[in-house]
Amino acid sequence: MKKPNNTFKLSLEALGTVWWFEVLDDLSVYKKEEIKQFIRSYLAYFNNSFSRFKKGSLVDQINKNRELEIDSIDFFEMFDLGKELMRLTDNQFNIFSAKELEKIGYDDKFESKIPDIKLKEVGIIEGISTKIKPKKIILELGQNLDFGAVGKGYAVDRIFNLVQKRYGLKKISINAGGDCRSSFSKKFYLQSPTNPKKSIGIIQIKDKGIASSGSNYRRFKQNKSHLLASSNPPLMVYTLAENTFLADSVSTALFVSDQKYWEGIYNQFKDDFMAVYENGRL
Repeated sequence: MKKPNNTFKLSLEALGTVWWFEVLDDLSVYKKEEIKQFIRSYLAYFNNSFSRFKKGSLVDQINKNRELEIDSIDFFEMFDLGKELMRLTDNQFNIFSAKELEKIGYDDKFESKIPDIKLKEVGIIEGISTKIKPKKIILELGQNLDFGAVGKGYAVDRIFNLVQKRYGLKKISINAGGDCRSSFSKKFYLQSPTNPKKSIGIIQIKDKGIASSGSNYRRFKQNKSHLLASSNPPLMVYTLAENTFLADSVSTALFVSDQKYWEGIYNQFKDDFMAVYENGRL
């Protein structure tokens, strides 16, 4: 008699992209549903807390009030890495570029399609976020915060780590629109920078994160990209790192900055990367 398949897959749209989850652990029907609900809950928490499009989020509050006392460790982990990448690129990578993004049309009309889930209704439980002693953040003139360059990779890692710790999972993989992480050996296709239906290769990872950054698929006013890049950016940058948070953030920093900064970024994080230019030049 064939043994029932107690693994599961889940796909949903959140934070502006499609997410795929795969769990190969043997789970009960009840446990599968509990994990799926936890994933949805975390994405709702993340969107409600850190999206610049979400009214009342921490990012929305600080952009409106210009200063705010914040006690979220999630906020500061994204904020601190963003500031470090700004330092390494002389601000070519910039987490304070929300106003520039709005000018090209990347505004609240492109808000994430994640449902407006009320956290109490889905049973958010203690442990989804860690509080620290509040610190005051003050924005300088012209600064408006946006976590778009670091947030998705961070959310991938947090879900990856939380569900493993909470439910004892051993085999889980996540793909959030190309920001990927897997605890078991898994192959991922590297999307072509010129044709989203094609790939330029395959990478196999285990206990690593991968991400890519490119400007060909999301365009706004005057055909401008949401990635405010230097004068001669590659078509795409692919990055392999110890986790998806670093892969996502470093990939974007490499894409938007001049090549003279790449050595410093590599020396700081030791992440492997590949940049693809016109005519397939690497």
